[in-house]
Amino acid sequence: MNPLVVIPTYISARRVKEMSTVIATYDRMTPLTKQGSLARCLSSLRTVRSLGRVAVLVVAEGAVENQAYGKVAHILEGFPELDIVLVGAPELVALRRRMEQLGIDAAHEVGLSGYSAIRNLGFVLAHALGHDAVDLHGRQRGPPAARIPRDAPCAASASSRAAACPFSRSRAST
Repeated sequence: MNPLVVIPTYISARRVKEMSTVIATYDRMTPLTKQGSLARCLSSLRTVRSLGRVAVLVVAEGAVENQAYGKVAHILEGFPELDIVLVGAPELVALRRRMEQLGIDAAHEVGLSGYSAIRNLGFVLAHALGHDAVDLHGRQRGPPAARIPRDAPCAASASSRAAACPFSRSRAST
C-alpha cells in the first residue's frame, strides 16, 4: 500500500469563528495569530516508519488565505525530512484548471470549502500523485482511511496522473 496522509488545517482571521454558510463553518478553526496543532502533528509523524508523502491542505477564510498559506509554509520549513505537499488556494486553482481541460466537472465537489469537498480533494490529490490509499486526518465522517480502487472511473496511468497534477513534485523532491 502506498498511502497519502492528508492533513487539513483550518485557519480563521478571528478568535471565534462567526457562522457563515453551513458548508464553510468548521468546528475547530485555529486563529491566524495562534500556534495551532499542525507542528505537533507533523512532529509525531517523524516517528512513523515508511511514512511516505503528506499533503497539508490550507483551509482559510478568503480574507486571510495568503497569510494562512504563508503561516503553514513557515511551519513546514521546520520539517525538511518529511515529504510534504502544501496545497492552498493557488494549487486548487491550477488543479481545477487541469480538471476542466480534461473535461472533469467537479468544481463544487473538490475544493477547500466544506468537509466533503476537502475530503474529495484529498482523494484527487492521492490519485494524481500516484497513491493507492488515503489517510485523512481531522474531522471527517466515516473511516479514516480509504483505498482507491484500480478500476475507479478516475483511474489512469502514472504518466497521465502526472500530467493531470499541476504540483506533482513535492517539497522533498525539489
